[in-house]
Amino acid sequence: RERIILGLESGEIDIIAAGLSITPERALHVNFSQPYARSGTTLATNLATTATVVNLEDLNDSAYTIAAVTGTVAEALIDRIFPRAQPQLFEDLESASAALIDGTVDAYLENEPVPTFLALENPTKVDVPLPDPLLQTRDAFAVNKGDADFVIFLNAWIIARESDTWLQTIHNYWFETLRWRRGCEPGTHRATQRRRSRRPTQGEAVLQCGFVGAGTVLTTTITLTRAASRSLIFGDEPVTIAVHAGKPFFGQLRTNGLKL
Repeated sequence: RERIILGLESGEIDIIAAGLSITPERALHVNFSQPYARSGTTLATNLATTATVVNLEDLNDSAYTIAAVTGTVAEALIDRIFPRAQPQLFEDLESASAALIDGTVDAYLENEPVPTFLALENPTKVDVPLPDPLLQTRDAFAVNKGDADFVIFLNAWIIARESDTWLQTIHNYWFETLRWRRGCEPGTHRATQRRRSRRPTQGEAVLQCGFVGAGTVLTTTITLTRAASRSLIFGDEPVTIAVHAGKPFFGQLRTNGLKL
């Protein structure tokens, strides 16, 4: 995630739209909007190997193996919450996910929406037993320092979309179901590619799908003309939106009828 912030600071991108949680350290480098979603690190369990587990404390035992991706917050969380369990670290989320599904590990700590998707994809093998993440974060848009007018616009957009329940509806669609995959290209698994639903007209781009695979960052450049948007926020320069790996790019951002 820090790599994507470097892209923002260098001018390669203009807004980080998803997958970035608010922290004081990051706020030294970017201007955050108000939060638009809750996220965090969640526990996924193998149904067969944890059949006798009745509470979280039961997993804090040397009889259980808990997976995480090396170098992530989840790795430290295992030591903090499950100090007596056996940690097993993997190089990527695909390997950790496969180990959970086949029962090589008993549980897996990972950022949402990965645990929820694993449970939805493998309902007879994987469960997300806790209603809330073990470590909660708040996600927000991020723009460059000094871009106060853009932050004001984004805050107003968030308030409006919370009021009409659009944000909650979109969140449920993208993060609580797999229905969004119906419009994606076939033959993909946990890493669907975005595509354009139609050729965009001037000043308009419509993005579909976007659960980006590990180790990649999806960027798309959208040119917004002042005539099309009637907005001094964007002006005549191209706007590039970046979405961090492992996070669905959801919804449409609208300004004066213009879709992003």
